[in-house]
Amino acid sequence: MKERTHYLSLILEKNNIAFYSPCSAHSLNLVGVNAVKINSRVKTFFGCVQSLFVSFSSSLAKWNILSEEVGVSLESQSETRWSSRVSAIRPIVNHLPGILKSLNRVLTEINMPDKMYSEIMALKKYFSSFECIAMASFWFKVLSSINERNIIIQSRGISLEV
Repeated sequence: MKERTHYLSLILEKNNIAFYSPCSAHSLNLVGVNAVKINSRVKTFFGCVQSLFVSFSSSLAKWNILSEEVGVSLESQSETRWSSRVSAIRPIVNHLPGILKSLNRVLTEINMPDKMYSEIMALKKYFSSFECIAMASFWFKVLSSINERNIIIQSRGISLEV
């Protein structure tokens, strides 16, 4: 925020009639980006979602198990494109039982180092928890709603005054 204030003051120095109008879509994006950084449980949830993607995408054998059980792919999250979090959560909301079956199959069918085994066990435990189910449901609704509004705001011919 300090940088923005600094740049605004520099612009006003050069042109005292300059008018700053924040982009509504950008402001909404900032809400989405910062909302997922509010506390440790939210950070844990999105961290586990990313770990799930990394775990399955790091091995073709694991990815094939996921494809057989779920039929959809997992998505990575982007720090700058917050709407990617909606895509990352969608398979968890819609296919959690299949994801849990995939994790079980990975644990029983794939020979892996102890560290990786414990990571998969931790993911299985977390994704089986009530906290995860509640977080997935809540954040999917919130981020989907923000995404829908963002698409409307960014559509051609829409102008919102802030």
